[in-house]
Amino acid sequence: MEKLTLLSTLVFTLAGLFSLFLIRTEISLETLLQVIAAVILLVVLTTRFVFKKIVGQNKTLAYLVESLAISLFIYVLVFSTGSLTSPFLILTHLYAIGVAFLISWQITISFVFITVAFLILSIRFDPTVSAQLLENQFTLILYFLAYLAILPFTNFLAKIYRQKEAWVEELSQMLSTSKKHQETLLKNIEDAVVVISKDFAISFVNQAAVEKTGFAQNDIIGKNFFEVFTIKDDTGGTLESEKLPFSAVLATENEVKVDKLQISTKGANFLRINLKILPVIDHNGQVLGLMIIIKDFDERETASWAQLEKVQEKLSIMPQDKLKETAYDLLLALRLESGTVEGLSSFINISDIVEKEMIVFRQFAQERRVNLTCPSPTNDTILPKGKIIMSEKHCTFPVVYVLANGKLLTAAIHNLMKVAISLAEPSGEVHADVQTATDIVKFELLVTNKKIKQEDLNLLLNKFFNEDLKLPNLEICTGLEIAIAKEIFEKHGGVLKISKNPKGILISATLIRLEMKITKPNVPRFKEN
Repeated sequence: MEKLTLLSTLVFTLAGLFSLFLIRTEISLETLLQVIAAVILLVVLTTRFVFKKIVGQNKTLAYLVESLAISLFIYVLVFSTGSLTSPFLILTHLYAIGVAFLISWQITISFVFITVAFLILSIRFDPTVSAQLLENQFTLILYFLAYLAILPFTNFLAKIYRQKEAWVEELSQMLSTSKKHQETLLKNIEDAVVVISKDFAISFVNQAAVEKTGFAQNDIIGKNFFEVFTIKDDTGGTLESEKLPFSAVLATENEVKVDKLQISTKGANFLRINLKILPVIDHNGQVLGLMIIIKDFDERETASWAQLEKVQEKLSIMPQDKLKETAYDLLLALRLESGTVEGLSSFINISDIVEKEMIVFRQFAQERRVNLTCPSPTNDTILPKGKIIMSEKHCTFPVVYVLANGKLLTAAIHNLMKVAISLAEPSGEVHADVQTATDIVKFELLVTNKKIKQEDLNLLLNKFFNEDLKLPNLEICTGLEIAIAKEIFEKHGGVLKISKNPKGILISATLIRLEMKITKPNVPRFKEN
């Protein structure tokens, strides 16, 4: 900015000298009009060609180049028509305000002082102006007071304008971050997702949709949904668009679920699915299209009523404290499925949550004869002598922040640790770890249990898994812990996986990392005496 200020000062000075030169040479009116026409042509050419090329690369420099051409036009016009007595003198005030808005207040100060200096010189060189001002010296004082008054006024307006411009830039960055985050959420959902416009043209498909249907993104983007996919009911009858609630969702803006359907793949096969159709609404409340979530149809769902009857029978004989815990988990699961939970509210240190939950479960793990471990510090901390009270760090997790709902993320990690300790073999180990990469963070629990099979691990993802898994150590669980944790991680754009590992069971949760702006505090500086 200092270089731009010096450059503008130099150009203002040259423009003023050129204008005073016109007064001293006493050129003819015709020549003066030709000079003014040439300056106007310079302004037009600068606006049409130079400004457009520079504005995309450096907006401040573009405005400066444009304003310098305009300043030459104003100086020529004002000094050739009587300087202080010119009817166009008001243009210098307007120009000063415009420069403060678009470029900087420093350049406005430079322009005002150079203008005042050349106006004083013009009085000496132009006898007509000198004679008029001698008759009324009060007018001269008012002219210069006007220039002094314009400086604080332009400074005030420029500050407000810059502040609003900063707000707009910050809001646009937030919208851009939100858009990227939404795209990342869609890409990381394990279920197939297809986004279509109001006329059913496909505008987005995630990787899961590509893998399940066999269609490449480039093959189906822009095509009509019903031209690409054939939808059938559970009896094999083809369903046209009129028989599906797509238009109803667009009209009512309410989500709809349709179960027991079939959808075609690229290989002319059909997958048994359940559909969830949601409206896509912009910030103005206008419906832009539909989001179609294609869920795999699980044969176990056909037996869900029988399972619920078993659960109802079990709840009737359950102790009161266990019944409260089950009811809480059931309500939370219903809230998560209905989408009535709070959004991603703030940046949360996931490592801090993990370490606090390890402290919570330490007694429970000892009762189960399970060793709860984590990466420990390599060097012992030497504490000061005497009795002190301070928090002690037991784990060396990296400090990593994720955009999350703190209560929900804590509940998910709590549930995973609870199930992990319950699954561990006696005298076994549950090792917790937090790992980071460029765009993701992983929370992992490695559980010692070599006997359990992968088929049994898959059952953990079911609601009331303790009804399917007849393991003695799971009686403390409500059976909803993993389903709740999975739903929470997916709502945060993450993925939860449970798999066999050479050492036992690996519970891995992946979350997206977003950039967090850290504002440096203003540290007061003290002068040395």
